[in-house]
Amino acid sequence: MIGRFQWVLRTARRHAADRSRRSAAGFVRVLPDQPHRAQVKRWEDGSVVLGHDLVRRYETALELPEGQLLRSVDLLAREDDPLRRGPALPPTTVPDDVVLEAMPLLEKVLTYEPMTGVEWDRFSMLVSLVPHVLVRSRDWETLLHRLTLETSVSTGLEYAHRWEAAVRLGGDRSVTGVLIELIESALIDDDVQLYSDYATLLRYTPDPRGHDVLLRALTAPPNPRSLWASLSTATTLVRHGLVDHGVAQEMLAVAADVVADEAQPLRTRKAGASLALRAESRTFPDATGRGRRLRLTAQQRREVRDVLAWTGLERERQDAVRAATLDALARDVPSDVRDPDLAALLDTALDEPHLDRRDTALAVLLLAPQGRTLGRVVAQDLAGAVDADDTGRAVADLSMLSFLAQPEDVPLLLDLALGRRGDAELMSHAGAALGNVPPPAPGADTVDPQLHAYAVAHLTDPAAPRTPVDPGNAWGVCYALGMRGRFDLLEDLLDRAHPRDDAAWVSALTWWATLPEVLRPPVPRAG
Repeated sequence: MIGRFQWVLRTARRHAADRSRRSAAGFVRVLPDQPHRAQVKRWEDGSVVLGHDLVRRYETALELPEGQLLRSVDLLAREDDPLRRGPALPPTTVPDDVVLEAMPLLEKVLTYEPMTGVEWDRFSMLVSLVPHVLVRSRDWETLLHRLTLETSVSTGLEYAHRWEAAVRLGGDRSVTGVLIELIESALIDDDVQLYSDYATLLRYTPDPRGHDVLLRALTAPPNPRSLWASLSTATTLVRHGLVDHGVAQEMLAVAADVVADEAQPLRTRKAGASLALRAESRTFPDATGRGRRLRLTAQQRREVRDVLAWTGLERERQDAVRAATLDALARDVPSDVRDPDLAALLDTALDEPHLDRRDTALAVLLLAPQGRTLGRVVAQDLAGAVDADDTGRAVADLSMLSFLAQPEDVPLLLDLALGRRGDAELMSHAGAALGNVPPPAPGADTVDPQLHAYAVAHLTDPAAPRTPVDPGNAWGVCYALGMRGRFDLLEDLLDRAHPRDDAAWVSALTWWATLPEVLRPPVPRAG
């Protein structure tokens, strides 16, 4: 496991916004029963079994949004139990009539009424408690399609709520057939803009038919984004030993080819290298049930090492980012420097070649107090990487900033997304990070018009490249505008685009323009 559940409580208290609650004595004073301060140590050192009610007490006492600490626990628990259907820490009390409580939420889902992340959490928890089929088979597709879309266009805690709900519901055996069909249709569709949340569900589906879907997506991907999502999911299945020798062998062959293909984007080649590294380190059962190892050739092994080294932070830079983060944290909470659980999370976020584990660490840090500090340090490293023309290092930094970017990073991310600075390889990565910046974010009167003007210039310039291969970063610009709630600008661009000449732009713009209104991200409030 990347980190212990108790760390989630301990670090939340030590970083409490109200400094009077950071000490054990100050913390117990705000609890209704005001236990002895020694009880805090027992809660946080593993002396007592952690439960749902205790974590909720911490959230309430520290005035945190509902579920912020519980979702961190769920993320950590998925590392060891990927097929778990319910919460890692289920509520101690459940309604007498689970179905009666779940049905109003199901009705909201199916009629496309607004659903909060907390409501999705509650609904998925209730469904996990029902021993019989609660949702009709014809309704599962509507439910899962909506939830996957909603997850894809959410950020922060709202994303974590929906992601956990999707994983729980996807693990229901009664939904497997519908889910696999939904995922396959998405992974082979060139017009889908956000593949990751579809592919991710295959990590948590117990049906081996999902492996066939993934192999088809790996061998005939519609574009590099779909391929990247499929490679990342394959890495998780391989790491948890959820595929047999034959499937793993086919996955390894695809991964080795992707690593060797210099025409692929850097992050796609890194995903291939991550899968190859994991596949070669495990044994897989063959048809006789015996464990067998997979092997790369010496040349393939060199290529994997080279790609991982090129697309990651060098050891010197990892150490510098880690040290700068801990130094900044120590000015406020000195104990962070000696915290082994925080050290493990930072090491995984900065140095983990397996993308699924790295993403889990980053998602936990996003919800933790230390995430903002790490994001600030990574943004500084990104600026240095761009100045040094170090594209591999910049890709690594931007992949972290897609989780951790802050409003103050917007000017640099905008320059990169529009190709004003850095290599063209960085444009889509910067667009993703820009779209995920949390509020309060600048942009309604400054950033968004620049994104729009860039797109207009590309669509109206006769000299612009006219190919279906994402000219001018159509994906990144549309993602940034969509996640920033600027559907007025997206619709204007769609009116200007020519279906034949601007295929990539039309595809991206149409996907966002047809997103159901109830799922659309709002315009972030200005800072």
